[in-house]
Amino acid sequence: MREEELRAVRSGIIGACNAHRLANLLFASIEVGLYDQIPEEGATVEDIARACNLDQTAARVLMQSLAATGILAAQGRRFFLPCEYAQFFGAGPSSLLPHIRLLHEESEFWSRAAEVLRPSYDGPLLADVQFRSDAVGAYMDLVEWNNRAYAALLWDRMSDLAPLLRQVLDVGPGYGYFSSTLLQRNEQVVVTFYDLENALGRCRQRHEGQPYTDRIRWECGEAPALPYDGEFDVVMANDLLHYFSGAEKLTFLRAAHKALKPQGRFMVVKFHLDESGCAPQNAALFSLKMFLTTHKSHLETDEELEMLARDAGFRNIERIRLDELKTLVTGIN
Repeated sequence: MREEELRAVRSGIIGACNAHRLANLLFASIEVGLYDQIPEEGATVEDIARACNLDQTAARVLMQSLAATGILAAQGRRFFLPCEYAQFFGAGPSSLLPHIRLLHEESEFWSRAAEVLRPSYDGPLLADVQFRSDAVGAYMDLVEWNNRAYAALLWDRMSDLAPLLRQVLDVGPGYGYFSSTLLQRNEQVVVTFYDLENALGRCRQRHEGQPYTDRIRWECGEAPALPYDGEFDVVMANDLLHYFSGAEKLTFLRAAHKALKPQGRFMVVKFHLDESGCAPQNAALFSLKMFLTTHKSHLETDEELEMLARDAGFRNIERIRLDELKTLVTGIN
């Protein structure tokens, strides 16, 4: 390779190692309470040093770094929070502060991933943070923001099937956005939400007062084991199987097969991962994140899920790309 090509490779490697700096800058600014101390008219370095109990040099380099990223704006001696950021860094329903704090805690597991990857590791896991009672709401919000749009994409692709459904099982529904879209489109369908008790409680709150709530059944239990036999037209497990080990995925799919009526269908919306397991990059990294979460699980490739479904007894299996990020895998009982 030519020297300039080698320099580009070296720069890319070092750049990847330095990517954590921006995240930690944001985490630090929140931990010191910076955004509570910047009024509409802005604040000086001296104001922030005093309010946040920082040395003036520390306050200056912190605020200048944030201004360099665009999170703050500088005008003369004063620093402002641009209007497009204000709602996300203040109090109220649009605030991202709880979610950023959660991501800060998650980052600690990434920083010691080598420990978690060892077979002998028996310490805390990312799941202990995500599903902690004071953090699970922020975690479920992040999942919903990332995935809500796929509910419409799913039922648009399955528009011929949706009106025919009468009994649907939604396993691990999160906030239930995949099923709520179906409930609004089909006034005859009854959906059973099956999840852990604390998750169902939050899901129930999201659907209070909706006109379709009398067509929701609430069942508490652990996946991958399902206690049903021939009851449902569809079993959905959207954005769920990545929490399972390979053996658990197969166990779940066999239980889903048993839960379906003859000619019933399973449906899984998942992050697209190609057969190499290496692309796209965000999905491969997500697979590693799931191992850090549970010390056993991974994001299955689209091909792997198709093979597992076949082993579980499903037929007419289809892989349908919803967009560049998500795949729908479906099959018939």
